[in-house]
Amino acid sequence: MGYGQGYDGQSKSWNAVDAEDRGEFPASVCARKLAVPVKVVKWCREARTDAHHTSSYYRRTMYYDLDALRYWLSAPEGQAALAEVRAEKRAERKASSQVHENCKVEWLEWSGPRDHPKSTRCRAEGARVEVKGQTATITLADGQTFRKRVTTRGFDFRSV
Repeated sequence: MGYGQGYDGQSKSWNAVDAEDRGEFPASVCARKLAVPVKVVKWCREARTDAHHTSSYYRRTMYYDLDALRYWLSAPEGQAALAEVRAEKRAERKASSQVHENCKVEWLEWSGPRDHPKSTRCRAEGARVEVKGQTATITLADGQTFRKRVTTRGFDFRSV
């Protein structure tokens, strides 16, 4: 297209638009088009083309050549990378869970509009916490069950 410098609205630079016209896309778009995990796309350094500015905050995003990725995925090296990532995901799913009984649990509950959210700190004792991977399933003493990511801000639990 050749628009020169500047932005297409507030989403991406004109250079990023030109790159997409040439078949170059961010890793997430390539992964979706090729039906592979993003991690596999990022492993292919040969397919990297250039970084372009995206978003209204001028974030730099790495772009990848979709045709080069297709070629790499058909080669033994790409197939091995894909098999390794899929095996890692299977292992994560099969990971045994850890169960913690009689725990003291703290978490945040959010309310209000998105532009002015308000958090309320909640606490409970005597809870059962089952951790599988990065997800904790909490069952309170009254039977209420909910899930939280282990790394979620404001979430913590300790065995009593």
